[in-house]
Amino acid sequence: MSQLELLPWPALAVVLRSLQFRDVRNLSLTCAKMYNAVAELTTAEAKVIFPGPFEVPLRKPLLGLRIELGDLFLQQPPSDLSEKLENLSKQAEYKVGRIKVGGGGGDCPEQTSQAAHFLLSHHLLSSLLAVHNRNGKSLSCLDLEVDLLCFGCKTLLKDMQVGPCNNPTDVTTPWAANTSLTVRLINSNTMINSNTMTTGIVVHFLRTAFGLANLRILKVFNIPSNILEELLDDWFAPDRVYFSRLRKFQIQPADNLCSLHLLLD
Repeated sequence: MSQLELLPWPALAVVLRSLQFRDVRNLSLTCAKMYNAVAELTTAEAKVIFPGPFEVPLRKPLLGLRIELGDLFLQQPPSDLSEKLENLSKQAEYKVGRIKVGGGGGDCPEQTSQAAHFLLSHHLLSSLLAVHNRNGKSLSCLDLEVDLLCFGCKTLLKDMQVGPCNNPTDVTTPWAANTSLTVRLINSNTMINSNTMTTGIVVHFLRTAFGLANLRILKVFNIPSNILEELLDDWFAPDRVYFSRLRKFQIQPADNLCSLHLLLD
């Protein structure tokens, strides 16, 4: 790495184009000089509104993708979405290892529309994960909205647990080592009262997440306070072995009163 520090930035930019996300990130952590160089020579994150034209700037290596919901009445998803994503992922500048889907805006429109939830968290995300799988693009960080009562979300989480496979249409994706998963719980079906979420449903979800072999950091937001209290006082109590039999873990200080942060071994 010391030799790379001596390179002029134009030469370093060429090197960065040949690296993948994890290598770029590791390079940025070697010293302050490389951190500043990588920050200048790459794009940390690009924001895309969907549905929409799905145009992603690739003037510099792109490390992260944030996808937010657009106006469902004014825009329709492109009919050639899979082709667009396929072409995007094959670009030399596409180094994306961090993806955040949904969560844009104060009202979070995905929470109030099943159609929006399906479009963003299933149609788009599944297509994106499939493209990453086919082209060997591993993910280090995934941030998404999950409805624990949604069959599609349950299927997606189960598929993630399986890992990469030989089926080119599978939505599973190759996880990088020490993956970080952030889940924001939502109720996308306004016909169902949010109080129907139970501790058992959340426990089942956590058990599924524990099955992601490369998962290192798990953050879950928007857990109802009564369920979170039961999790901490009962399921994660020191004398309970339900989760510790699956994997060793540590409960980390949470940024939010309704969240659970876990560090998995």
